[in-house]
Amino acid sequence: MPDIEVQNTEGLDGIKRRYVAIKWKDITPDLHVKKYDVVGGHIVFAGCEISEALKEDTGSIRCDATSIYQVLHPYEEWIENHVVEIPSTKR
Repeated sequence: MPDIEVQNTEGLDGIKRRYVAIKWKDITPDLHVKKYDVVGGHIVFAGCEISEALKEDTGSIRCDATSIYQVLHPYEEWIENHVVEIPSTKR
């Protein structure tokens, strides 16, 4: 189960915003992780362990298999699309 928290952080455009962070795995120094802008301002942190990364002839690093470490949802989008009310059922 991921950790979920609200945080103020800088988006990929340099503007600080409020996000709901869904943390699937910790991001540590032994990882090769990049940020990606996905669907309407979401930020996905994805990559692999450096030991599993492939170094290309150009010197860049490429992951053979990629894991998602964290997803930042814009706060308003999270409230509008991900928070639902579960109706109670009486038995």
